[in-house]
Amino acid sequence: GATCAQLLTDAKADIEAQDENGRTALMLAAGKGHTECVHLLVDVSTIIAQRQERKRRRTNDISASRDERR
Repeated sequence: GATCAQLLTDAKADIEAQDENGRTALMLAAGKGHTECVHLLVDVSTIIAQRQERKRRRTNDISASRDERR
């Protein structure tokens, strides 16, 4: 089955969302000592960053491929 981190990323959850005081879920979890939640949010951030990097690389590869055909 899917992990909680995977479910959050698949749902495109905005883990960078901020409350009225500018605090993110990660900041709140860390401030309250919820280490399991902190680890989960860090995992989600890592998954999102990896997906963004793969997408960036694919876009660059497509652009390079188009340039080569010209």
